[in-house]
Amino acid sequence: MDFSRLSAEKKAFLVKRYFFIGCACAPLVWVVNAIFFFNDAFKKEGSGPQQKTLQKYVILSIIGSLLWTVVIVAWQVMFQVERAKGLRWTDAITFVYPSGYV
Repeated sequence: MDFSRLSAEKKAFLVKRYFFIGCACAPLVWVVNAIFFFNDAFKKEGSGPQQKTLQKYVILSIIGSLLWTVVIVAWQVMFQVERAKGLRWTDAITFVYPSGYV
């Protein structure tokens, strides 16, 4: 999508909408939001209220995606460490069983 043709008001509307979609447990939308609107928010000149809205929601999208990344990595590390110990609950929530297990 070519965002250069959109008005500042439409960009502000989209960046805000993408942020709230990301809040609905879709953190990949936050990454897309930050990538698509970063140049418009920080590299283009402008000081209107739409520019401040773009900056606010791009920053919030970056923070949200980083927090989700930390949570997912922490969960994965914990799960792998606990699964190596052979605990029963890790086998109950896994989708891939070792060969010879089933």
